[in-house]
Amino acid sequence: MAETERETLIAQLSASESVAERRQAAKRLGKLRDPAAINALVNAYLDENEDESVRRAAENALRIFRRMQQERAEPDSPPAAAEPDFKALQKFRKPLTISLVVLIALNAFLFLIRALSGYSLIALILNPPTPVLATERTALILEAQDYLLALENEIIAFRQPLLDLKVDIDDLRRLPTRCTTLAPLALKARLLSAEDTRLNADVAAIFERLNSVLQQFAALRQKYTEACSQKDLNALLSGLAPSGGAGLVEQLDGLRNNQLSALRNALEVARTAPTPTIAPTAVVNLAPPTATPQGVPTATFALPTPEIAQPLAQPTAALGFAATAPVPTALFSELPLANISYQGVRLEQRARYRYRLTVDYEALVPPNRTLRGALSLRVLAENSATPQGRYEISLRDNPEINAFLGWLPEPFYRQGNAFYTALNGVFYHTGAGLPSQTLCTATPLSQANIGVLASLNVDALIERLAPPEALRLWREAPPVGVRPQYRAESVRRDEDGLEINLTATLTIGIDGLPEELVIRETRQAPAGYAKPFFKERTLTYTLIAADVAVNLAEVAQSLEFQCRNVTPRP
Repeated sequence: MAETERETLIAQLSASESVAERRQAAKRLGKLRDPAAINALVNAYLDENEDESVRRAAENALRIFRRMQQERAEPDSPPAAAEPDFKALQKFRKPLTISLVVLIALNAFLFLIRALSGYSLIALILNPPTPVLATERTALILEAQDYLLALENEIIAFRQPLLDLKVDIDDLRRLPTRCTTLAPLALKARLLSAEDTRLNADVAAIFERLNSVLQQFAALRQKYTEACSQKDLNALLSGLAPSGGAGLVEQLDGLRNNQLSALRNALEVARTAPTPTIAPTAVVNLAPPTATPQGVPTATFALPTPEIAQPLAQPTAALGFAATAPVPTALFSELPLANISYQGVRLEQRARYRYRLTVDYEALVPPNRTLRGALSLRVLAENSATPQGRYEISLRDNPEINAFLGWLPEPFYRQGNAFYTALNGVFYHTGAGLPSQTLCTATPLSQANIGVLASLNVDALIERLAPPEALRLWREAPPVGVRPQYRAESVRRDEDGLEINLTATLTIGIDGLPEELVIRETRQAPAGYAKPFFKERTLTYTLIAADVAVNLAEVAQSLEFQCRNVTPRP
């Protein structure tokens, strides 16, 4: 049971999109005290792109293992406690007495001022003045990141119920039959104090915009609930006119693809911006207290009026698809064609690189059984004749369909969540798939090892989801900050009659090479279809760092704990 929990937590720490989930996984792995978790914790701690709160949790967990080692190394009988040196303490008696007298005098002076200003002594005792201290900027940015990720996860989870609603209303022309009872929205609007706003105006603006997105999201949830409770189809269609359920889906996509994407860039700018030079102050209000009306916050902001993205007009029948995100001025089909030629992510043009590739699927087994799985590949490596790098694999696949069996080399697929490192002619294996009580194995790097690592090719994995012909026609899309963005869409039918819709979004870095690629595939089965099929698959490739921004010393550091005393064996 403990081993199952450990593997689940390692996968969560390595592959979860939620900062909170990764942080909780690191804490729990420390409490389990299972040495097999050390490798995943070391990897999280050394990942410079990992959230700071997750790295701190991993560090604290590793300290637990360090204490375990020290406890084993200490003798059974503890050393005798040292006798206290009372003579040395006598030197501090006089300074401490003076400090105490000064502190009492200052408190008496404060009582006198408050009494003269209209405060009764009883009120002062019951309601002492509370300093309003500014929150540390880094803590505010981390809180905003958690807020954004939590809001994005809510939006992602809500998309499928909206799609089901759209199918019922737009395609089948019937009252909704697959409505989901929505759990209460746990997220609440966050208002910063006046002091935090004064010192961090840029972060405060991000919080205001996040609050606005939260309001718009709550409004969409309310529309969904009202639509599900409607008993008159004509009234329902009239209330959602002119765009029907598709308009709700497009508005939701607009929240994530446009507004949250822009806020993510704003957070990155705030994180790298120099700390403001305004000195923080502790403000103590010495005026008599005044009553505050119930429900009115002490710090208020003029939030912008929520601007829910307007739905797009319906695409023409000749196109066969609609834009995946709202574009205010024109349909996606009317955006200009981009003069680009996609030739893969082109990692071969990098000296060193760090990337992450994730694939999620949702399969449907008729009549209504759903299977899910995910694959995560995190790589830190360099381009050289002999492989040098670290490869982390996290895998969750359903044995009924073995969706990723052909994606990974057979040994990697069989071992599941594991870490593989090629360094100085040695091939190291840590994580899952090792004998009991073994933290690391090492063998000389062979041609077989080199071939297996070479098969973890990003472009080959992308082609398994999106054939090259689907990524030939690109159109310009709204940029992400200063980075150009392009989109491609296609629709086709396979030999079984499944309609396959493919949407790809490509973001180009400042050096002109691909920085992010997101591919989403959805399938619609014809009536009476009785075979299992992938209802939805999403692949995301993100280049985290490249060239001079990558430090290969991390590869050796990650092996230091588990493989310190391991000698390569043929």
